[in-house]
Amino acid sequence: MAKGAEAKQKIFTKLLEVFPGSFMQDDKILRIVEQENGETVEIKVTLTAAKDVLGAGTSSNRAAGSTTVEEFDWSDNGGAAGGKSSVEAAAAADLNETEKANIRKMMEALGL
Repeated sequence: MAKGAEAKQKIFTKLLEVFPGSFMQDDKILRIVEQENGETVEIKVTLTAAKDVLGAGTSSNRAAGSTTVEEFDWSDNGGAAGGKSSVEAAAAADLNETEKANIRKMMEALGL
């Protein structure tokens, strides 16, 4: 099995749950169907496993305004290892209330 294949499948499965009407194309591309200005649009999503793992704390993988990056925990214990997801950490940085509400809504929909 290719590197990251299991992780990609988990992510695709969760996205399919979150976006009703979405579907897979050729087992590699997720198509999310949405309405925009009265027209149907399909957003294509592909996932690629990184060849190099940067790891926590490197400057190129920090969320805006955060000082640490936590490894995501795929178990159902509520998010990232340590209790606060990197999304939550990013939400605390320079976002308006609407953006924070949108992030909370998305995390709730994803079960995070």
